[in-house]
Amino acid sequence: MPNKRKCRHKPCGKRDYEDTMLTVPLGAFCNFDCANAYTNDKQVKQRSDAKLAKHKRAELMEKKTAIKRSNPSQLTQSDFSKVQLSYVNPKIRERDKGLPCISCGAPWSDSFQAGHYIAIGSQWRRSWLRYHPYVIAGQCQNCNLRKSGNGEGYALGIIKRHGTERLELIAELKALAHKSPPLTYDDLQAIKKGDYKFPFVENK
Repeated sequence: MPNKRKCRHKPCGKRDYEDTMLTVPLGAFCNFDCANAYTNDKQVKQRSDAKLAKHKRAELMEKKTAIKRSNPSQLTQSDFSKVQLSYVNPKIRERDKGLPCISCGAPWSDSFQAGHYIAIGSQWRRSWLRYHPYVIAGQCQNCNLRKSGNGEGYALGIIKRHGTERLELIAELKALAHKSPPLTYDDLQAIKKGDYKFPFVENK
């Protein structure tokens, strides 16, 4: 004798023989009305779950932000790298678009990167110096990646483009950065917006 199955739509709950029920991938139902009701209920729940998950993610993000704002030591390397890659470097590439490579003079290419005159390393990882517009310039991939920044050529390029005074100024920036505290969460937000006041640079 055929087995009876319970309608998948819980408010109904009616049991009937399987060969008389509507069987679909979602389960067995008494009729189309129950199947449609179940589908609608499931979609509502999915939307509700999605909203709840989004709300929880927002709450978690707010908590993390509050912790980082009150305690700069909680800022991660990823926080600093995101500012570099997503905000600072694109601005440098846009600023130097059309100019030759700072260190070897190769003609501008869309593949040019934002190369640092001063290697970031652990010393400047949390310093404003890594984002300072005077120590970053458009640079070809060959110099930036294969020649470790081509420091000698970079120095000559700075002199050619800005004069020896710029190198002297960069030396002053390094000395100043040594005495400066690490960047805070709000500092990073200001850099993103272009509002951070870098030494010797007038904000427009």
